[in-house]
Amino acid sequence: MTDDARKLGLVRHLQLALRLSVAVPGPRTPISPEIQSACHLALLAGVLLRFDYTSANGSRRHEVAPRGLLIGPRSYLVAAGNDWGDPMLFRLDRVANPEVLNVPAWADEGFDLEEFAAQSFGVFQEEPEDVVLRFDSAVHDEASVFEFHQEQETRTLADGRLEVSFCSGGFVELAWHLFRWGGGVEIVSPEVLKATMREQLQKAAARL
Repeated sequence: MTDDARKLGLVRHLQLALRLSVAVPGPRTPISPEIQSACHLALLAGVLLRFDYTSANGSRRHEVAPRGLLIGPRSYLVAAGNDWGDPMLFRLDRVANPEVLNVPAWADEGFDLEEFAAQSFGVFQEEPEDVVLRFDSAVHDEASVFEFHQEQETRTLADGRLEVSFCSGGFVELAWHLFRWGGGVEIVSPEVLKATMREQLQKAAARL
């Protein structure tokens, strides 16, 4: 048995030994255990991952260096397609036929998954802007314990409302999330978020 084979065997053993019972409640896109295991193994072993990926342009085979996973209603693999390009996002429900390769992944010491995720409210990467939200006093307590962004700042206003501010992109996903607060939140800025929220409300109303 080669050293690389022993390494992969050890990683598989550790993966099984450290497996925790974790569930993500609520509606979400299902992901097969095969896809999850392949991503986890490639990340732990620091090797390349090969898979088929289906998008609007059809299906093709990719070979990438995994950088991390973004888990949510739709879960994504963050991965680099080569040793110099920016990380790409792959929806895990569109991944098929994964193959963990016995090939070291391209290193990127400067990449930080939390910093990458902090550029957007969700997974849609776009130019971040300063976001300011004000929650009514009736939902103050609930909103005060909710993390909207890793680098958010909060303060309670004189009228009892909660102000939450952070810098982020992903305005469509943020607008979708703000639906859950009903009329209990005011979008102070940016204007692009206000416009996005109006557009999403109009689309929803048109289906009623």
